[in-house]
Amino acid sequence: MTIQLPTLNSLLPLIKANPQGNILPLSVELIADTENPITLFSKITRNQPGSVLLESVLNAEHRARYSFILTNPTETQISLEAIQNKLKNLRPIAHFDLPIFTGGYVGSVNYEMIHQFEPTVPVLGQGKVDFKRYDSIIVFDHFTSKILLISNLFLDNPLEKEFKKAKQQLTDLHQIYQQNRLIPLPELKYQPQSPSFKSTFKKSEFLQAVKKAKQAISEGEIFQVVLSQCFSTAFKGDPFTLYRALRIINPSPYMYYLNLGKRQIIGASPESLVRVQGGLVGIVPIAGTRPRGKTIEEDLQMENELLNDQKELAEHRMLLDLGRNDIGRVSELGSVFLKREAQVERYSHVMHLVSDVKGRLRKDQTLVNAFKSCFPAGTLSGAPKIRAMQLISELEKTPRDIYGGGIGYFDFSGNMDFAIAIRTFVIENGIAKLQTGAGIVHDSIPEKEYEETFHKGKANFKALNYTTLPS
Repeated sequence: MTIQLPTLNSLLPLIKANPQGNILPLSVELIADTENPITLFSKITRNQPGSVLLESVLNAEHRARYSFILTNPTETQISLEAIQNKLKNLRPIAHFDLPIFTGGYVGSVNYEMIHQFEPTVPVLGQGKVDFKRYDSIIVFDHFTSKILLISNLFLDNPLEKEFKKAKQQLTDLHQIYQQNRLIPLPELKYQPQSPSFKSTFKKSEFLQAVKKAKQAISEGEIFQVVLSQCFSTAFKGDPFTLYRALRIINPSPYMYYLNLGKRQIIGASPESLVRVQGGLVGIVPIAGTRPRGKTIEEDLQMENELLNDQKELAEHRMLLDLGRNDIGRVSELGSVFLKREAQVERYSHVMHLVSDVKGRLRKDQTLVNAFKSCFPAGTLSGAPKIRAMQLISELEKTPRDIYGGGIGYFDFSGNMDFAIAIRTFVIENGIAKLQTGAGIVHDSIPEKEYEETFHKGKANFKALNYTTLPS
């Protein structure tokens, strides 16, 4: 089966009409009504190192239109400064018939990077970024059940050479898909297990840390701080199978699988760290949690409790104000607005209070500037943010690593989208790690905050029942 590729001559009018543009995506469309993002990822990438799957369920109920598959990066180990320098030289030619994201820099920033952005915050480990550049991507369109193969032409290079390279990339992707399209995917099997978890805190130690945080609040040092504990267990299963289970158990606005070779990052995060699209910068603070009810009546009761819990509402308003300040530093004066405030969103095992803040990114600010202004999220650190992070370094015993960091992309068209790395497994050296936290305020009850860390990890713990754990 051959594919119909655009000709170079067919692109010339568009290129001539946009003489300032220097990047243009080339695309091919395939019908794929028997596929889904999981089968497609498995067939095209064969789960090789450097492969990434990005998915989304909007409002925890409706699937976003596109899922993105990335493989064969053209550049690795790229710093934020390098990304900023590369992006400022790109002038994309508009593409109205394609997804917003057609390629770019995809990866992660760990929590400890805050020390490089704000040196007054001591950290317990080394700051790390891990970005790779993808010039070609595979897009699954859930609305049309079609596949888009996309490769970018960089027009500052010789046009015929760029066209030939992009054409070859699309042909190669199509050939790999054709060769592997009949390979079946193993079924998910539920295997009830009782994994043995180790935590960075004994219960008594966590309760004591909460009391120390409350003392700092009483003394006026902070208003709120997020304390977390990291759970770890031996893991001998298939990381991609774990992702498959997690996306079914806990469909979320940000779902991701990053195969980094010796390390895999697997997550279903409900919360945006920062997003820039069409010049608007936005964050979606989440603060306030209840477990889901077992019946409709119990679920509604939990919602009513959450909406009338003054402690949860005060915490949410505080972090909402912090989010406004973060966005305000990089937005045009007077442009910051509240799209929604303290609405309940339901997920598989918990419900949260959610708000949405936006502003117009100033012309003198870059995507990386906007990222740094909002990093880390106040909902994962506290308020005031700097003192809260200093206290986290005093009370938590180990580096957070990816927990509370960011996972997402800077694209070639001047947009970015990052999730807060929560509800996220890191698989490395035969160990699965999951970190969860609780927001501590003046009225916090230590025992309940300890229990909240387990509520937030419930879906991830359940996903382990679909993988093989050591006996």
